[in-house]
Amino acid sequence: MQTWAGNEIEFLTRILPCRKNKTLIWDRNTPGPNGKKTQYWKDIDIDYLKHFTGELYQGGNLCYEDEEGNKVAKAAVCDVDDPIDPNVFCKELFCIDSTAIPIRSPSGKNWHVWKFYNKAVPVEDAAKWAKDIGHKLKKKYKIDFGKCNPNKNGSDVGINFPFSNDTQVPYDPRGKSYTVGQFKHRLKFNSFAYIAAAANLKSGKNRYDALLYSCSILYKAGKYSDELVDEIVANFGTKFDDDDKIQKIKDGQYKKYELKDETIAEKIEEMIDANRGEFNLNVIDDDVIDERKTTLIKDTIYIKKSNQFYSIKNNSVYGKDTINIEYAGAVKKQKPVDYWSKDPNRVLVEDFAYRPDRYSPETKVFNYNNKLYINTYKPNDLTAIAGDISPWLNHLKFLFPDDKVRTHIEDFITHTIQSPGDKIRHAMFIVSAAKQLGKGRFFHMLRKILGVDNTKEITLREAMDKAQDYLDRQLILIDELKSDAKQEEKERLVNLLKRIISENYQSQRKLYTDEKEIFTTVNIIIFSNDLSALAVDPDDPRYFVYACPADPKPQKYYDELQSYIDNEGPAHVLHYYKNRKISDAFSPKGRAPGTEVKVEMSDANIHPVVKTLFDDFMDRSIPWDKDLVSIEDLKTRYKKIEKIRVSHDNLFNKALDYIKAVKIGQIKIVEWGKERYPTVYAIRNQDKYKAMENSEIAKLYFYRYWYSENRWLERSETVDANDIIKQDEPPPF
Repeated sequence: MQTWAGNEIEFLTRILPCRKNKTLIWDRNTPGPNGKKTQYWKDIDIDYLKHFTGELYQGGNLCYEDEEGNKVAKAAVCDVDDPIDPNVFCKELFCIDSTAIPIRSPSGKNWHVWKFYNKAVPVEDAAKWAKDIGHKLKKKYKIDFGKCNPNKNGSDVGINFPFSNDTQVPYDPRGKSYTVGQFKHRLKFNSFAYIAAAANLKSGKNRYDALLYSCSILYKAGKYSDELVDEIVANFGTKFDDDDKIQKIKDGQYKKYELKDETIAEKIEEMIDANRGEFNLNVIDDDVIDERKTTLIKDTIYIKKSNQFYSIKNNSVYGKDTINIEYAGAVKKQKPVDYWSKDPNRVLVEDFAYRPDRYSPETKVFNYNNKLYINTYKPNDLTAIAGDISPWLNHLKFLFPDDKVRTHIEDFITHTIQSPGDKIRHAMFIVSAAKQLGKGRFFHMLRKILGVDNTKEITLREAMDKAQDYLDRQLILIDELKSDAKQEEKERLVNLLKRIISENYQSQRKLYTDEKEIFTTVNIIIFSNDLSALAVDPDDPRYFVYACPADPKPQKYYDELQSYIDNEGPAHVLHYYKNRKISDAFSPKGRAPGTEVKVEMSDANIHPVVKTLFDDFMDRSIPWDKDLVSIEDLKTRYKKIEKIRVSHDNLFNKALDYIKAVKIGQIKIVEWGKERYPTVYAIRNQDKYKAMENSEIAKLYFYRYWYSENRWLERSETVDANDIIKQDEPPPF
């Protein structure tokens, strides 16, 4: 039997959704009149398992209703009633529309030309595509427009679905059938004509070039990865195992290739053994040409930053060659891109930008500082519905039993939902000693509400990665922050987050792209099981810190909560937050409310060196035994301790800050005929020293210790504390 079953059924089901409660049945065992198929409609849902295993041959209408009642489609098909040689038909079809995929009809004689969309599109768009591809082919082949699917008005037009037998398989541009994996690979890269053509490339010199040019295209599109190189190799028609060449590509050899339209077009033609000039591509009626000209201008936006084109309807980025192939024949005597470039209504933008605050359902393009950008923000399509929110509120009360804390957290959530793009100038740091409390389900609910495209869960490593590709979000979670990170890493993370929380503009450098400054509106939640995981000062206004005191509940509680989150819960919770009034105390631009646990957190994160200095201060060890001290004193005392780098003053300054030392200022010291100007701090009796003149302080600071030999200690000398005789008498000035 064929291979379209088993673990591939879920994939095939996903790409072929259709109208509910309406299935076209094909009885292959009962011949109809005049040799026609015996087919009839039945008011049932399609049984995909029976279809893909060949037990029951079915079809349907590709038009269905989404959750909001809109008529949409995720696939379209044109019925070609001609038994055309695949070596001829598949090449020609690819040159006409590189996104179209030829699949044998159920009879195994004729062809169905399919297009599969990544996301559901309005049924009118899918119907238009089926009509347009039919018009392109009709001058050479017989097209049954009555069976092209879907119909723009959503009427009961039916089509037999593919993959029900061994003959109903997709073909590559060379007229060879795909494996399941190759077909999935083709769909993944269907917007890249060159990479699509390389799938199932069986042998010959072209494959190394195919890899090089494919990687160059991915690099230019900002999508290159070594994993994709392996994927392209794996989906060749025969094994390509030249590891040295593959490694050269991964080392960056592809970057030197120039991506000229003419070169790419020639390479495509070489790969599929075709010459576009042999085909009559301009076979479209004049009215269709005019219609596609209009579509070309309206749908295509030029991106200056990357020298690429953005398709509004496909939500994808393409090069010139793809646009020319997509709209081949739409414009006579010139390339579609050349026609587009001369149209006064064309749209050019600077770049993409994630701006929830600039979102408009009417257009993706917005103006900022007299420059145009494509807004990548898309609000979640979840519909808010009033309903039971008690499971959610009960979970919040379980995690955050303190009423004030819970109110602040709900204000944080409410503001994020009601004012997308208005950054909250503090992050939430939520700690729990106990594991498996349900913090993950807390964030899972927020992801459901805001949408997966607007939220992201990241690790400490990802947070500190220079790419910072998480900035294009409404909300991020830094999960499972560990206490075993080095102190320097903790401080680095705090400094990084400080900029993200406080500032609107951040530097971002995604993989294989130039660094650029972006406007970011992201809000931050941090989860950890240890207070010492983040080095936060108790006075830092940017962090709201709370420790969950709860112990885990029975598993039944979490199962019921998860069911609520997976089903009706998000819609009800979204409705609640959309209508909830934010408390007067909440200030998105103000300081985070202080908590006792925040002070504990700061104490837990004291630097080991600072801790050593503090302990000596408490023990009144030299030089902490007197009221006055300078950085020089600390360097002299601690220069022999390995863990303290005396060349760095920052740790000494931190220690002085930690013990609440008061900076007195610079004083003049004359030593051995040379002047010095140390900066002196009062570590005790601060009010006394603040009232003194600097000259008095200089005397007290310089003469501090009395030797048993009855001489004053020179400050450059190192002595044993046991040799010191403490004296209350004033020094001999």
